[in-house]
Amino acid sequence: MTRRIGERHPHAPAPLLVTAALALLLAGANAGLAWADELPANEPAKQQTPQAEALPQDAGSNASANTTSTPDASAKNGTEAADAAASASASSAATSNGANTVSEQAQSTNNRQNVNTGSSSNASKAPAQPVYDYLQSKTSPHLTYTKDGKPCKTYGWALVNGSWYWFNNSPYASENCWRYVNGSWYHFDAAGVMQTGTYATSDGSLWHSNSSGAMITGNNGWVRSEGHWYWVAPNGKLSTGWKWSNGWYWLDKKTGAMATGWEKVGGNWYLMNGSGKMLTGWQWRGAWFYLNGSGSLHTGWLWDNGWYWIDENSGMATSWVNDNGTWYHCAKSGIMQSNAWVLDEKGLWHWAGGSGAMQSGWIYYKSIWYYLDPKDARHPTVTGTKSIAGKDYQFNSDGAMNANKWVVINAKTEKARYASASGALTANTIIKNKSIVLTNEKGTPLSGWTKIDGRQFYATPDSGKAATGWLKIKDTWYYFNNQGAMQTGWVYTGGAWYLLENNGAMRTGWQKVSGTWYYLDKQSGAMHTGWLKDGGTWYYLYGSGAMATGWVYVGGAYYYLNSSGAWEPNADPMYRKAQGYSSNTNWLILCDTTRNQVCIYWGSKGNWKLQKNWTCTTGAWDTPTVLGQYTVGAKGYVFGSGFSCYYYTQFCGNYLFHSVTYYQNTFSIMDGRLGMNLSHGCVRLQIDNAKWIYDNIPSGTKVVTF
Repeated sequence: MTRRIGERHPHAPAPLLVTAALALLLAGANAGLAWADELPANEPAKQQTPQAEALPQDAGSNASANTTSTPDASAKNGTEAADAAASASASSAATSNGANTVSEQAQSTNNRQNVNTGSSSNASKAPAQPVYDYLQSKTSPHLTYTKDGKPCKTYGWALVNGSWYWFNNSPYASENCWRYVNGSWYHFDAAGVMQTGTYATSDGSLWHSNSSGAMITGNNGWVRSEGHWYWVAPNGKLSTGWKWSNGWYWLDKKTGAMATGWEKVGGNWYLMNGSGKMLTGWQWRGAWFYLNGSGSLHTGWLWDNGWYWIDENSGMATSWVNDNGTWYHCAKSGIMQSNAWVLDEKGLWHWAGGSGAMQSGWIYYKSIWYYLDPKDARHPTVTGTKSIAGKDYQFNSDGAMNANKWVVINAKTEKARYASASGALTANTIIKNKSIVLTNEKGTPLSGWTKIDGRQFYATPDSGKAATGWLKIKDTWYYFNNQGAMQTGWVYTGGAWYLLENNGAMRTGWQKVSGTWYYLDKQSGAMHTGWLKDGGTWYYLYGSGAMATGWVYVGGAYYYLNSSGAWEPNADPMYRKAQGYSSNTNWLILCDTTRNQVCIYWGSKGNWKLQKNWTCTTGAWDTPTVLGQYTVGAKGYVFGSGFSCYYYTQFCGNYLFHSVTYYQNTFSIMDGRLGMNLSHGCVRLQIDNAKWIYDNIPSGTKVVTF
């Protein structure tokens, strides 16, 4: 027989074919039967062999002695030697009786009733010819070959009641032993039945025989037999448990067969691919599962750039997770949600805290209060009217608590209540056609001022409708929001800001709020921005309405505003100083080395207009900046050794305007301090300002340092 070895898994031997009748195969040209007793003529029907190869004519030369040892080379050689000696003795006796034996066999067929069931001929009528039969017993020997009811030696295979047996020159079938037949090992159990599939011997070792009964063997490697892979030693013993072969594989403890798919080992689940190799990491099997580095299935919480929940049966969670009574929620991606709103399948909102656990009770999110139901294990937001700690509250469909507004309690009766700043519902009212009608407890409309939850409302006389928007009462303007509540402080409406006193009265003119001056139109009360001329004096008000002081840059020019906010064109000393100088260009630069200030002007002598006003750093006290009148000279991109200064403009020898210092050949600032005296004499500026001079100030421009 031949074997084919695959690259990884060796193939098992091909199944053996049933051969011709054993008696004919054993009949030699010069010899009689290989056993002393006679065989019936119909014996070949019981002596079919399950092997493809026919037994040799000299049956004794291939018969094996009774042995229960593991099939290995020494056992095989000893068996063949013992069988050869037995064959020689049996052959001599058979030759002298050959003629009579054949005659008896030819006549026995008509008298045998049922060999395979072990029945005998009718006892009341003696047979004319010998009757051969197999007798089965519940005790050992379990199967006996008989002639006329007496044990009779035989040799070879026998198929009895669907099971194969082996007779080794004995009336009794071999039991609980190995037999080496025609190049293959066979094992027979305690009842003498030839074994197929996987079975264990008395020492607990596992073996596997194919459907023909031939034991598979390997070379410490893979062998495939009838649809399954096995790891087989040279002597045929099967490995079980974990096996490393360029990856981990699991071999069934009972069958030795290589596992595929899910397998539970030692209380842990493992997953093998179609080739049997153990998998790790994320794996899809109708859902996502995660296998640890050891291959065991991870269950519970898993951190993988986010928290995931893995269930043993359903895999990665993509919805609710109940962990010991605490609820969590995982997104469709599997990541646990935290510090976020969770919308569940029922359309209810929940809040997942920092740990991912659903929060309960009051939470404050983006200036809105929500209440998460403590009685529900998943803590959804409360909606509608809810009584909490003895007070009523009203919540929108998204769970947001209403505050500082009227809320409808009963749509049919148009009854409404006022949600205070705390959210607690207080006074009653009626909302008709979207108009708020202020009433007393009996439902009678109110008139004039009324106070609800510390807020002032104004009920229009006769109708009781709550005033909204601007309302002039006794020559004073008031503003009521869309809920009818009188407003105080700053109010933005109609595209402008207004300032209302604590009593609600609108302010006008100059008003100081938290140390800052604002101007409110004397007629409309609207806050002013930009340039303002009041009493012949110009003021500048920023976009916030705050009055400006000091230097401001407006419309491409600088203006100086004193501490009262009034514009003083000639108030700044540097500005006045500049008017006395002339320049060869339309530009002039002044540098105050005491205040560390650089101003750049456009125009001409006596008519200079400030264009730039920058803070700078000038020379240290021991390396001061030169003082005097100079002109702009050479320019360059960068200089420095061990540092870099960019966009330099020369005004006197080695004295330059340039950027603050950077680490050499980088734009990482080494020393960015300004407004100090610490340079080696040059004037340092922010890099953008140094570049502006580099780009815009022409050569010959006068520079004055003082």
